[in-house]
Amino acid sequence: MVGFLKGMALVAAASLVSAPLSSALADNQEDPIMALEEQWADALKANDMTTVASLMHKDFRLVRVYGEAPPLTKDAYLGLEGMSVRSTSLTPLSIAYSGNVATLVMDYTLDWSGPQGRLPPRFHIVDTWLKTDEGWKILQRVSAVKTEK
Repeated sequence: MVGFLKGMALVAAASLVSAPLSSALADNQEDPIMALEEQWADALKANDMTTVASLMHKDFRLVRVYGEAPPLTKDAYLGLEGMSVRSTSLTPLSIAYSGNVATLVMDYTLDWSGPQGRLPPRFHIVDTWLKTDEGWKILQRVSAVKTEK
């Protein structure tokens, strides 16, 4: 099942690379998924992992496409210790909805550190959200360190 979900998210992400922003974003109206992403970022800054957990699907996976980092489950993500987030900046590139699935492609900048010190500040993110009986839940985050060119 996890392999299927990874594949589904990667296929969706590949098809969205050139998709335009939703009309809600173009009109400066708040997009529901973007509002949840901002809620997640604010919770990280406040070290409020209860809110972060409430936004996550039970089968959440963080797939890091850099180095040798294995995917993280919801429990592993929530169990990370020593992380400190001082600021975040989210730049949406595209948001697409298809029934009960939403995919957001964005650039994510963080001022953060972990037990080893400062961590990379810029990421290219593809988030897949699933609408459940409890509302939208993030199912998967695919994260790549963004390099300056």
